[in-house]
Amino acid sequence: MPKSTHQIRIRFQIIEKGEKIDIFLIDEESDEWLNGIEFENYLEEHKEELKKYEELKYDCNGFSTRKYYEKKVDFINNILSRQTK
Repeated sequence: MPKSTHQIRIRFQIIEKGEKIDIFLIDEESDEWLNGIEFENYLEEHKEELKKYEELKYDCNGFSTRKYYEKKVDFINNILSRQTK
């Protein structure tokens, strides 16, 4: 049974040996997936931005999940907005 569903993705969650494992299925033609691929490719080509992204993730240690995702999404959207111009 899915843990959660969204228009373009489904999340399954299992517990194995006390560890929580999340499995996501996503529509590979969705904008969300394609934007993720674009962002990943950008970071591969721009190591200085990759370093900033790694620092952001490190700096968010201890933040709530919501706050962490807000910071992460802001960073990703900033990169993607530059790509579409």
